[in-house]
Amino acid sequence: MTSPAPSSPPPPTRLTARTPEDLIAMVPLVLGFQATDSVVLLTFGGSRPFHARIDLPDSAAHDEQTVAALLGPARQHRVRTAALVVQADEDRAAAARRLGRRLVPAFQRAGIDVVDALRADGHRWHPLLPGRRPRVPEWGVPYDLSCHPFTAQAVFDGRALLGSREELARGLDPDRDGVAAVAALLPGAVPARPGEAADLVAAHLGVGRVPDADLARLLLGLRDLAVRDAAWASVRRPGAHDHVRLWTDAVRRAPAQVLGGPAALLAVTAWAAGDGALAWCAVDRCQAVDPGNSLARLVSDALQHAVPPSMFEGEGPAGPGR
Repeated sequence: MTSPAPSSPPPPTRLTARTPEDLIAMVPLVLGFQATDSVVLLTFGGSRPFHARIDLPDSAAHDEQTVAALLGPARQHRVRTAALVVQADEDRAAAARRLGRRLVPAFQRAGIDVVDALRADGHRWHPLLPGRRPRVPEWGVPYDLSCHPFTAQAVFDGRALLGSREELARGLDPDRDGVAAVAALLPGAVPARPGEAADLVAAHLGVGRVPDADLARLLLGLRDLAVRDAAWASVRRPGAHDHVRLWTDAVRRAPAQVLGGPAALLAVTAWAAGDGALAWCAVDRCQAVDPGNSLARLVSDALQHAVPPSMFEGEGPAGPGR
């Protein structure tokens, strides 16, 4: 079993990037993990600044799709300024430069100022476009994030920075003993009704773990859309991390036949908490066992379009429509 996360993490410290090293150091902070073979968009200004990561395309045939995936949300949110950091080793340097030659002009034509475009490999950074930094040697500029002030601040704030997206996804791997205990209870369990589901979530939110017998009933009940919606109706941004902790534990203890429900709920609560990377991992976990899950699809669409989780800030009913 994993140790429970803090019920309410400390508020993030406002950081100002002034150098290429600052931009590179921001990437794991905004993503929550060290990205590899990735294109990271950092945006500033605009109605709702956001940050996004997408896989570095394997071939030029997919460059246009990558440009559209990053530029669309930036235009939608009226971003005024952006920076691009491509995390890629030397063997992907040509692909990074090729994509940069398409990304930067596309953003500029849209009226978005690209203040910097870099490739970073974990040890050295390189300008992504020729002529941007004529004094930078062709072998790049060394950097070390372990001693960067942003990294130190993240440690001080108590934020964990994982080594990769894969490491983040592994945090949802099954707890074998927990799965076996719940699986043994499923045949005799009575599915929870909507009101019961809401009560179970409220009763166990503080400890972040639903007891086995109650979890079996809850997981069976989540197959009903009314129960599913009742289970996350109380999610609001200030307490969203408590829901993330509870549904992370539920995902790890859920047998495969009832995994889709808690994984979808983890996706929506992680989105509400502003943890897009974890939300994507939960969407993937849900769609692997329940490809047609409507809630996971809604969260996926919201993440792809960089929709902010502002709907969870008010006092009324939270969440998107079906």
